Amino acid sequence: MPIARNLPRSLGAALTPLAVGVLLLAGCASDSPSGQATTGTNAGEPISPAEGPATDAAPFGTDRVIDRVITSDGLVLEDLMFGPGELCMPGHIVTVHYVARLEDGTVFDDTYPVGPTTFALEDMIRGFRKGLPGMRVGGKRRLTIPPELAFGDTPLTDETGAVLIPGGSTVVFEVLLLNSRQPDG
Repeated sequence: MPIARNLPRSLGAALTPLAVGVLLLAGCASDSPSGQATTGTNAGEPISPAEGPATDAAPFGTDRVIDRVITSDGLVLEDLMFGPGELCMPGHIVTVHYVARLEDGTVFDDTYPVGPTTFALEDMIRGFRKGLPGMRVGGKRRLTIPPELAFGDTPLTDETGAVLIPGGSTVVFEVLLLNSRQPDG
């Protein structure tokens, strides 16, 4: 599970609120009301191999950005790969892989060694809730989340009291969307 509010499984449980907050922001990245969409084709469209970004094996932060949006509250969404699958919507249950780091490059969570994680967007931080909707399954997006949409001014610590995320930190997630579905019921 991604980092949730209380850090149960390593750091993963503390990211769950963060991831969801970011997901809801995405919407239709190219048509953002902020008017700050930049390069690329419309979000959600598959891209051809000729114009495609680096593969998932590329080192963190080296993929070519094909679409970029900065929202009025400072969330930065950068599409690294458009997916051909189902559209992620607010309130969905998602399965993702991600690598999470501080702005200085320090990785504080990574799902790749343990396997993908599944969570309800509503259980995540605001930056994730806002940043994933509008993505399509198979897509990869980088979310740069300001503290107000992430963990705020309170440091996030592990079970020993060691600080994992200092208070007031901007955090960066590279998210690969593996599945998105409506909740049951």
